[in-house]
Amino acid sequence: RLQHGDVDTAVVYAFGLSTAGDPAAIAVQGLDPYVVAPLAPPPSALAGLQARAAIEEGLLSEDAALPVMDPPPGDGSAAVVLSTRGGGPLLGSIAHVADAHELGARDLARPPMPDVSTDGLDRLELHLLYRHEEAILRSALQLPDGVVAGFEPVATTMVDGLLSFVRAAEGIASGRSRAVLAHAQSGPCLQHNLLARVEAP
Repeated sequence: RLQHGDVDTAVVYAFGLSTAGDPAAIAVQGLDPYVVAPLAPPPSALAGLQARAAIEEGLLSEDAALPVMDPPPGDGSAAVVLSTRGGGPLLGSIAHVADAHELGARDLARPPMPDVSTDGLDRLELHLLYRHEEAILRSALQLPDGVVAGFEPVATTMVDGLLSFVRAAEGIASGRSRAVLAHAQSGPCLQHNLLARVEAP
């Protein structure tokens, strides 16, 4: 709508009630309903499959410590104001890519990434569910080691992805960064990935 020009200001918000149900049981509902969902694998089991694929691809060492980030679920919300009037960090570009639904049809260690420029980045704000995902994302984005990756453990489903954008904008507004790549994900094993380039005005 902002690009079309019929509005010049919008509020993007997210909210989540992770305490309203069992997050692991809810996550099963997003799996292939014929083959995978009836097995009801917990998210940590699918993450283990992905970590094993990353080890086989050489993205992780065989003895890599892969702690599960499992903070207690919480309820929360976040909001971002977007405006074409300027005055804040610039949203240079934004794009989203979805991988195949079936786990067997995907390369779990090399998810497709949206076409967003990574030139000149000094920070990457990640939406991680598990620690091994950082290595997979850095490889998929072909980021140099010098780009600092920031993340916070997932706590509120449906909110933490937008918080990556909040942290990116805060870094630009404070002067700590000049160009930040914000990342958000959904679905099992990095199925959906959204990237946005946030830059200093």
